[in-house]
Amino acid sequence: MQCPILIGQSGLNIGLHSFIFCALNMVTSLIIAESITVVKLSDFLKNFSLAASESTSEFGEGLRLLNTQKPSLVYVDICFVREHYAEIKEIKANSRLILISEDITDYVEFRWLVDDCLSKSASFEEFKRSLLDCLAYLCRIVVATSQEVSLDEYFIVKGGGKGGQDFKIKFTDILFIEAYGNYIKIHPISGKFKVVAATMKASEHMLPSEFFSRVHKSRIISHFRILSLKDDYVYLKNKEQTKILIGKFYRRSFFSKEDIGKIRKN
Repeated sequence: MQCPILIGQSGLNIGLHSFIFCALNMVTSLIIAESITVVKLSDFLKNFSLAASESTSEFGEGLRLLNTQKPSLVYVDICFVREHYAEIKEIKANSRLILISEDITDYVEFRWLVDDCLSKSASFEEFKRSLLDCLAYLCRIVVATSQEVSLDEYFIVKGGGKGGQDFKIKFTDILFIEAYGNYIKIHPISGKFKVVAATMKASEHMLPSEFFSRVHKSRIISHFRILSLKDDYVYLKNKEQTKILIGKFYRRSFFSKEDIGKIRKN
């Protein structure tokens, strides 16, 4: 099993422990840090019978592991963040990124880039608290994913234009949906968008509201791909870190959703 460490996420219902630890089999992680930091973090994880999938003190090797292992979470030392800015942006596009630093103010400086921060000087008790916070976050994601699959893994849409063919689109492949006249554009996580013969209103009914939200008259977003919320914008997790305006009319409904409220607090 592998486990990520996050700071500042939501609390945990202790009754969910058994389920969560089973769910952790789905999580892979990578530590890219100075040798002493790798040892300390790995030892903390072993106290919970957990272990990082891979670890290295060489950034080049870390990039190789990223490409071959495709971890869910990546822990990166502040020294590497400062020295390898361009590569870090690529990491951000494909994995959740946790900053490891001696100074918590570094998290403020790189808040736009990283998902969370772990202090190098954290005690084991502090580590345990952050671990429980992390498990609560993972539980929410795993439950959402399992519910989505049980509801309907795909939905069927009709291609735009004359003779448009029906085709399947997996919910988890969608980044966002955009209004396009009498049609819509479905933007996937990667690759070219698809023009579909449907309206925004019909799309809202087709998609499970637990995992998709209309945030603008011309945009529906996937909760699975939310990177961060800032001011009146939601940032989605893809290579370009897509930025989408949250319309005033949709703000209350969007922020009232439980999972969005937790993201907003962080």
